[in-house]
Amino acid sequence: MRKAVFAVMAMVVLAGCATVSNKPPVDQKADVMKVMEQWKHGMETKNVDEMMETLSKTSFTSADFGGDTDLLINTKNSIAEGSLDNAKVSFDQAQITIEDEKATVYPVHTEASIGEATLSFQLKREDGKWFIVNMEQD
Repeated sequence: MRKAVFAVMAMVVLAGCATVSNKPPVDQKADVMKVMEQWKHGMETKNVDEMMETLSKTSFTSADFGGDTDLLINTKNSIAEGSLDNAKVSFDQAQITIEDEKATVYPVHTEASIGEATLSFQLKREDGKWFIVNMEQD
């Protein structure tokens, strides 16, 4: 009888260990949102360096905004012209989808003195960290 009880207890313990080991190591959506929140903070405070830190150094491209150098120059010019005054970014309706090492965040609503826009972001994990690799305007 003791052996049967011990065997049942061992199976319960092993099953518990298997359950724990099957949990995802991190909340990837939370990690993606940390990057997006940093981008948002950079945009709203006109901190171009903070925004650029969220972009992939090797694979950022955008049909709407050009490469990372183009985006940097255009953002600095927009700040100097006052086009990004009173910038606000909203993730209220944004959905995050993650597949493999890629994530999409859409729709992201932005507004500033230049007007309003809805953006879509694609992110990719590079060396264990999420970076923006694409940003497009609807």
